[in-house]
Amino acid sequence: MIEKMKFLSITGPRADIDRMTNRYLSKYEMQLENALTELKTVDNLMPFLEMNPYRDPLAKVTQFLGYMKDMPAEPSFDQSEDEILEMIRSINHDYMDLQQQKEELKKKRENIQARMKVLEPFTSLDFDLHEIMQYKYIRTKFGKINVDYYHRLEKALLEDIDALFLEGSRDASYVYGVYFVSDADAGKVDSIMRSLHFEKVDLLEDFGGTPLEAYRSLDKDVQNLTDEIQAVKDKRQEMFRKNASRLLGARIQLERFSDNFDIRKFAARTETDEQEEYYILCGWMSEEDANAFIKEAQGDDKVYIVVEEDREQYFGEPPTKLENPKLFKPFEMFIKMYGLPKSGEMDPTIFVGIMYSFIFGAMFGDVGQGLLLFIGGAILYFTKKMNLAGIVSLAGIFSTFFGFMFGSVFGFEDIIEAKWIRPINHMTTLPFIGKLNTVFIVSIAFGMGIDKSNVRWVIHYNLPKSIESFYQEIGRAGRDGLPSDTVLFYSLGDLILLTKFATESNQQSINLEKLQRMQQYAEADICRRRILLSYFGETATEDCGNCDVCKNPPQRFDGTVIVQKALSAIARTEQQIGTGVLIDILRGSYSAEVTGKGYQELKTFGAGRDIPPRDWQDYLLQMLQLGYFEIAYNENNHLKITPSGSDILFGRTKAMLVVIHREEVSTSKGKKKKIVVTKELPLGLPGTESEDLFEALRGLRKQLADQEALPAYIVLSDKVLHLLCISRPTTIEEFGSISGIGEYKKKKYGKDFVNLIRQFV
Repeated sequence: MIEKMKFLSITGPRADIDRMTNRYLSKYEMQLENALTELKTVDNLMPFLEMNPYRDPLAKVTQFLGYMKDMPAEPSFDQSEDEILEMIRSINHDYMDLQQQKEELKKKRENIQARMKVLEPFTSLDFDLHEIMQYKYIRTKFGKINVDYYHRLEKALLEDIDALFLEGSRDASYVYGVYFVSDADAGKVDSIMRSLHFEKVDLLEDFGGTPLEAYRSLDKDVQNLTDEIQAVKDKRQEMFRKNASRLLGARIQLERFSDNFDIRKFAARTETDEQEEYYILCGWMSEEDANAFIKEAQGDDKVYIVVEEDREQYFGEPPTKLENPKLFKPFEMFIKMYGLPKSGEMDPTIFVGIMYSFIFGAMFGDVGQGLLLFIGGAILYFTKKMNLAGIVSLAGIFSTFFGFMFGSVFGFEDIIEAKWIRPINHMTTLPFIGKLNTVFIVSIAFGMGIDKSNVRWVIHYNLPKSIESFYQEIGRAGRDGLPSDTVLFYSLGDLILLTKFATESNQQSINLEKLQRMQQYAEADICRRRILLSYFGETATEDCGNCDVCKNPPQRFDGTVIVQKALSAIARTEQQIGTGVLIDILRGSYSAEVTGKGYQELKTFGAGRDIPPRDWQDYLLQMLQLGYFEIAYNENNHLKITPSGSDILFGRTKAMLVVIHREEVSTSKGKKKKIVVTKELPLGLPGTESEDLFEALRGLRKQLADQEALPAYIVLSDKVLHLLCISRPTTIEEFGSISGIGEYKKKKYGKDFVNLIRQFV
């Protein structure tokens, strides 16, 4: 059922807004509206401009809890607001001290590790470092020499210089060691060593013992520092552990404080010469909650409540709040997905729940699998609060019931007796149904896995989300080798809904691109079989002659030169561009992407400036569908020439393209005006839209927000602006069909936004 809503105005002393919120609004569900918007005719109203004081403490608490390995079982709520803030300040002070200690220790360790790295190549040398550093008449120099020059050093040591070189270690590039030379020969030897690219390595004089002993001493220091760092970490962890319950409780309380404080975004305040100011809150509340709220606040002399009985006829429809029995509560998800009913209309939730479960049970009747669905769904629903699991659980009950009726247990139909019929044996004997020669697949969910030999038709009532899905679904028809037909219906509404789903998915870019290719398939003037084969990496040189395009062929022309220009540009850029840059090159546009890579120097730069950009988009789409190039989605959507494209590029065959027709209509002044209407997502650029239109929409949104003293997102969110860029509604009704735009915003902002969008269509 749909609960009746009431519009309430709440006011009181400005200083009392937090107390009122914590005491009353925390108990009752209220959909707040912006008071400045609702009361725009009232003078001397101002927004709250206060910063949320709980945001930083909440961030700190969340940070501290993130360091904890094990969360406490129960939060503690025995602290006041002041105690919570003081606790956070105290813990943060100790935390910063420990962090400083840890960083100082880490810095010391890094310095020692750097010394170890210098010393490590010489650890095989067996002499006391401190002792040789004290030699009075002998110079000692440590370093490394490239392996390519080491044989020359060996030769020089034998023939030209009086020096001793001791090798330490070597790797693929260098030989490490030390050479000893007398004071008298030091200059000559040093000069020869530099000519051999000997690189000196400075060892500090405080090293004692052999290099290996010094290295082990430093390693011990590193281990001691590591232990000290771990001790600091343990101390920090212990500090958080002791305060875990209080921190967890503080986070919960601060979240509530912060949410309550943010109510100020929807509130207005009076600006008077009087000493005391007042706040005003407006919003919708269910009739039951409103009555309870009014009754509870009746004796509170600081809270004033006004119920606006006829508010909806002036300010739009009230929000819809569904209230159904717990059994059918999960099915509200479906109702919200496809559109909530208005206030005063019928709530179809229970009907949908019963019919969905009944049909599912009839199509999937099986005792064993039904019980698994019921038990598994119930466990997930009550433990994880998953609405879909609740739906599966209820559907499992009906599936179990029909399993007994059909005598099916885990697909075996010889374990129990059927209480009614066995479908596999009685489909041809049932009244009316048995006399039909057509199999109806009424839902994708129920159609999956159906393998019938005599399916003659597959009808799509709306657009599939990808060509993969479409291909799999139409494959149900004609499995017996006899002629079959497929029909696809789709609308702009399908694109808007599927775009919303793709945008909200974890693979936004890929899913938007797949949706785009599906749309291109549906709107193509190319043989549809060739498009399907090209999509899955196969090539067809001739049209199929069976699809709707082949049976009603469009006008074609020899487009070999056009295709060669495009493919030549792709080849000259080493196949490292997308369609947008390709069009810029062909059109001779000095865009940032073109000039940044030097593409203006290509021979094909400007080779297609006689063709409009929109026509180039159409021609490139045809080339993609004909399989002359493909889009490498894993390489930033770069275009790659196929073998069929190579045949066209080198003149081995011709390319026939579809003639592009642009409709012309007469305006009121008798002039002809070109109509260029496109509902496509941009080719090869998933999830993008016109930047000019988006910026224009942002500008209009800011203008409207400034007029009402509102944050811009209150008017329309960025997500809605992106959807407007993709769908480009040209009527107020189309504007209202966009996800995120309700009836109120449609009436209030629809005209302004539609008028702006029409300028870009």
